[in-house]
Amino acid sequence: MNNLNDIASKSLGDSTSYAVYTDKVDATLLNPMPRELARGDHDIITSGNGCDVWHCYEATFLGATGIPQAGVLKIIVPHDSEFIVESKSLKLYLNTYDMVKFDKSTDYATSVERDISSLLNCQVTATFFEYSEFENDTIVSRYDIHETVTNSMSVDSYDGEFSIPPATAVIKGIPITHNIYMPTLRSRCRHTKQKDSGAVSIIIRTGVAVDVTSIMKYVYSLREVNEFHEFCAEKIYTEVKKAYGGDVAVHCFYVRRGGIDISPCRYDDFGYDTPVFSGFGNSNVLIKGFQGQ
Repeated sequence: MNNLNDIASKSLGDSTSYAVYTDKVDATLLNPMPRELARGDHDIITSGNGCDVWHCYEATFLGATGIPQAGVLKIIVPHDSEFIVESKSLKLYLNTYDMVKFDKSTDYATSVERDISSLLNCQVTATFFEYSEFENDTIVSRYDIHETVTNSMSVDSYDGEFSIPPATAVIKGIPITHNIYMPTLRSRCRHTKQKDSGAVSIIIRTGVAVDVTSIMKYVYSLREVNEFHEFCAEKIYTEVKKAYGGDVAVHCFYVRRGGIDISPCRYDDFGYDTPVFSGFGNSNVLIKGFQGQ
């Protein structure tokens, strides 16, 4: 076999197995399942208090000007809801947000909250956190060049066709080291077209002027490119090297696909108002949303 897609097809699905490109939210993908069926199978006794907490680590959408936003979406479902949502269907549903524009992150969270509340016939809460706000064993807070984006910047290329213009100015003196970190890296699997989310760290040591905005736009342009992780890293390295020369290092930190964890809590009413999440990173942030903060 000389074709990478043919080789990959031996162990992976195909391009029809997952939601691919869409700029419209599709709530029909959500699949509700009655709690009573599982509880009846196991003779479960439930307490009077509790909730199911979902942490969706690959939450992403587009800002009003097309700039990708990424973070953690926290969804809280009351334990006494009639239904739960099947996890794979939630992943596919959240994927449909990837290319949808929202003026504010709260609008994104409100949309998710509305759809799941309607599906489960109960009040669900959804809160979006920037990665810098949400720390645990999986997400590490680092310097984020993404925060330097101004409101005047816009993005409209997501097919990998954007090129970084070559440097036009030479900086006198010794080479300068530039550290760029972006938590909004996203591409697609070359074969299945599943989305691959993560972060990228780019270090450039060069004596020419570096245009950080152009580098960011190039990384954003990979959003709808179908390629394996290894080659996305090489594409970034090649493009930066061609534009600025010098020494370049690119590290792509991809996370597991559809990264969602579910943290149920059940507790009797014996003196505390909310579950204690101590030991799970920043407990104050983890509890946010549950307390209506």
